[in-house]
Amino acid sequence: METTRSADTARRPRECVVLLHGLARTSKSMAKMAQALERQGYAVHNDYPP
Repeated sequence: METTRSADTARRPRECVVLLHGLARTSKSMAKMAQALERQGYAVHNDYPP
């Protein structure tokens, strides 16, 4: 289900989701979830700083 955002909503900062994976995993293990959240309009961080 896709929603349209009003002009007012488009100007506001997006809510952010930080995905944390376990020690034995990488950001690739959360890639599908990250893509789904981004499609819903969230800003997603799925990687640790280098």
